[in-house]
Amino acid sequence: MRGRFAIGRPTLLRRVLLALLPAFALVWIAVAAVETVDQERRGRRDRAAVGEVLAGVVARSPDDAYAVAAVSTAQAMARGMRRRQGIDAALCFELRDAASGRMLFSDAGSCQAGDPADCPPQAARFFEHGAGAWRLRIAEACAPRRGGPSVAADTTRYLAIAFPFVLLPLWAAAWLSLRPLRRLSHRIAARDPDDLSPVAWPAGHAELRPLVEALNRLLARARAGVAREHAFVHDAAHELRTPMATIAAQAHVLAHSADEGERREARGHLQSAVARGSRLIQQLLVLARLDAAGQETRAVENLAALVRDELAWRLRVATGSEWSFDGPDELPAFVDGAAFRAVLGNLLDNAVHHGGAGVRVHVELRREGAGIVLRVLDDGPGIAPAERERVFDRFHRGQAAEGPGSGLGLAIVRQAARRLGGSVVLHEGLDGRGCGAVVALPAACSHDP
Repeated sequence: MRGRFAIGRPTLLRRVLLALLPAFALVWIAVAAVETVDQERRGRRDRAAVGEVLAGVVARSPDDAYAVAAVSTAQAMARGMRRRQGIDAALCFELRDAASGRMLFSDAGSCQAGDPADCPPQAARFFEHGAGAWRLRIAEACAPRRGGPSVAADTTRYLAIAFPFVLLPLWAAAWLSLRPLRRLSHRIAARDPDDLSPVAWPAGHAELRPLVEALNRLLARARAGVAREHAFVHDAAHELRTPMATIAAQAHVLAHSADEGERREARGHLQSAVARGSRLIQQLLVLARLDAAGQETRAVENLAALVRDELAWRLRVATGSEWSFDGPDELPAFVDGAAFRAVLGNLLDNAVHHGGAGVRVHVELRREGAGIVLRVLDDGPGIAPAERERVFDRFHRGQAAEGPGSGLGLAIVRQAARRLGGSVVLHEGLDGRGCGAVVALPAACSHDP
């Protein structure tokens, strides 16, 4: 069994914990910067405080020897204090005669700041004060008041001590916060594969509520899809039962009747039933292919040529109808050719089968805006406005529908239009009567050679 926290396995808990590292690095930088600035401020206060006190003592000194002794004592005390505080650079003291400028005391040569000649004046930190007959100068040259490595070491040590005290509570809080999610995953994993009921989960945590609600919406769509499939299978079986019963009955007549007239009539009914069943099966297969995900094959197709070929074929087989086409000679598009043929073919079949004898069918194909629009118009009986949405349901036929049909044609048209990324709507047809279908394809289908 693999470890729960195997190396290399991404987890939310690990991300939370790893996020602490840059956070602590930023804290380390901020603390080190604040400590450095704070020590510089304390250094200025130290120099000023020592200088003010020492200047007062020197100003009251009766002679040079007393003033030099006072400065020497202050220098020794300051150096010892700084050494105990771990400060790298000591204070350097100078005492001069104010009138002649003669040097009375200087420890710059032994100062830890190094050779004053190596330190430019602008890099030094000074305190100067006139003390009676003498001039006092205190300097801290070049070297920082406290070494950078020392500040970094102290900051690192403090943060290293604080890290586990922050890490452990945060790890425990993250682990406990993820426990409801683990329980939810275990509950879902334990469900029956066919159980699509909503997840009954007391989502007390605000973060889990959107997840549970989204999961229940997904399950609701799955239940609706399964219900549609069950209804589809039931309706398909019901539709197939009629031609199958006709085939069985007419086959019995052919097998047992001695009357040639009855046999001839039975053969006609048999052929009609076989044609109806074959068309229904073909439509069911088309719907199954359109419903299947991941089988779309797009290529550049000349839609104008496809329309003309479809119309030419129908001119040969659908006699008694009048056909017309209005469109360009060429209209290349990046589409699924099979889906477009399904749209066009079923719209033309509906116009012929339900339009009646002598129906006029007009087809328009245009590039409108960035997309493509296909219109199929007829002057048949049409579809009532109240039924124009319902006729897209599978196996639903309008109340005024005449002629053979299974109620799948327009369902195939809508599904194929969706497969192409487009839409289809119905309205009046030619001369304000009949039925008109408008299929709008998106700009993604357009193709400029």
